[in-house]
Amino acid sequence: MKGSSTLVLLCVVTVATITKTTTGIDIHGGLFIFGDSLLDVGTNNHFDDSTARADHPHYGIDYPDSVSTGRFSNGLNSADLLASYMNGYDFSPPPFLTLVQNPDTFLLQIIRGANFASGGSGILRDTGREKFIRVVPLCEQIQQFATVRGNMSQRRKQ
Repeated sequence: MKGSSTLVLLCVVTVATITKTTTGIDIHGGLFIFGDSLLDVGTNNHFDDSTARADHPHYGIDYPDSVSTGRFSNGLNSADLLASYMNGYDFSPPPFLTLVQNPDTFLLQIIRGANFASGGSGILRDTGREKFIRVVPLCEQIQQFATVRGNMSQRRKQ
């Protein structure tokens, strides 16, 4: 069990920022978060078949307005704490899967960052799949980030 705790900590500390974009919006770089349930802010709520969902009322009891948001905590989580230390952020950026649902505003919102973390996931592709049915493993989180990076690069060329 001790080895798996170390593995989780490695995923938790993976936070990256990118350079400013030239959109006229005052931002200090995007915040992109990868990891598991310690950093998930609602990714798994997008999967009807996932059993690793944090959309039950007790998960948000201490969150503003007592809303369950998909965080595996009773309020803010580690991603929110990390984000609060970054200039210009009060909370973690929203889940990538939330942003991608609205293509009209996707490019404007993605420059502030996205949260790719998925509760129950891990470094290995199969981690969490048997127990939770649907999670986003680290390799898929990185693929999602590659999509974001490609969109941002394309926008810069325009």
